[in-house]
Amino acid sequence: MVRKHLPEGGWKYAGCQFKSRNGNCERIFFASITDQELELWVKVAVGIRFANIEEIWRRSQNLEGTSDHWTVFGAVSHYIRNAQLRYRIDRPSDIEFFEPSICEVIEQACVPFWKRFATVADADREWNHRQFEFHRDAADVFHNATRSVIVAKLANNTAFEKIVAMRREEVTQILDITLLVKGLAEFDRLVEWLRKEVGF
Repeated sequence: MVRKHLPEGGWKYAGCQFKSRNGNCERIFFASITDQELELWVKVAVGIRFANIEEIWRRSQNLEGTSDHWTVFGAVSHYIRNAQLRYRIDRPSDIEFFEPSICEVIEQACVPFWKRFATVADADREWNHRQFEFHRDAADVFHNATRSVIVAKLANNTAFEKIVAMRREEVTQILDITLLVKGLAEFDRLVEWLRKEVGF
């Protein structure tokens, strides 16, 4: 049902995720079903993954294996006011009402999101001209901050060092004291790696 409403792009499904890859960029539509015995709950989300950005993060932290982390998470509610993120299905007739809702989410939220973050340059334009708005830019400010500085470096943003200082300050403000030392160490390790390994 979801697949027929997705735009062109050779979508593949695995692990609750529909993925469509074009070069370095992978569009993601997440749809999981939770069985609550008497009813089903369907959860949806949207994202983008840039393989080179996630590889830089992995290498800068000396992580083994490969990473399938999303680079950018999308909040459906930014595009559709009062949009549902979870759908309850407890009888067959609910499916008739569920499909138009999913179609609306894909057309009015997912497609604009994928266009907005289609390239690294788009991500640089969206992220790196302003401070993060914590209520808007998803809950994981640390994730956004680290990807933001990678994006700035890859996009040859001449304000790279200013962006680093801004994002580091945001990380300092938002992380719990128990996570702060570890988080700042990871952030600083990434920045040093970018300065050495990724040149303008």
